Amino acid sequence: MKKIIMITLVSLIVNTNIIYAECTSKDTDYFKSIEDKYQVSYEFNKDTKTYTLNLTYGDISSFIYTIEGPEIENASLEVIDNKLVIGNLTSGQYTIYVEGANDSCNDIFKTEKITLPQYNKYAYDSACEGIEEFALCSPTYDKYLDYNTFISRVNSYKKSKENNDISNNTVEEKNTVLEWMKDNYFYIIYVAIGIIVLLIIALIIKTIYNNERKRRRLE
Repeated sequence: MKKIIMITLVSLIVNTNIIYAECTSKDTDYFKSIEDKYQVSYEFNKDTKTYTLNLTYGDISSFIYTIEGPEIENASLEVIDNKLVIGNLTSGQYTIYVEGANDSCNDIFKTEKITLPQYNKYAYDSACEGIEEFALCSPTYDKYLDYNTFISRVNSYKKSKENNDISNNTVEEKNTVLEWMKDNYFYIIYVAIGIIVLLIIALIIKTIYNNERKRRRLE
């Protein structure tokens, strides 16, 4: 485990003539006021199969990040806007500290542990094509599965997804019909009235015809 202390970043960004006093309650209160700006997140690079830590900060002139973790000496480091980007990290547990930025005030103000999951070797299997959102196809899925179990669960998910798609399509078709009826209800009413009138006329004609046949028979 090797600890990276990002003091060099401070020298690039802040005025080196600033004089720091020992950490006081004022320093603590100030950190609390900007603590929510010190956030940690990570991303997985599928090409290099490595992780990148994104460490945002509030005031790098007063508080800096330090980090402990496996093979940390091979990490890359750069500053982007208000974010420290540490790349080329392997899976494992990392401890991240926010410390005072000067030897006169270098107390640890915040500690956070983060675990970068083991890379999922099935993530880019051909079976995952089209279902990249499935948990077992995520590069960061960290539970052990043998391949047969993986394929079985993938097939079950695909079948479930297919059934849901069919159901959703049916609902969508019904909604489309209902929307059309709603938008054209005057037309539907006119057509219905027209059909009813035609049926009445046909019934009248049939009744007259039957009566006429009866009259002729009586004559």
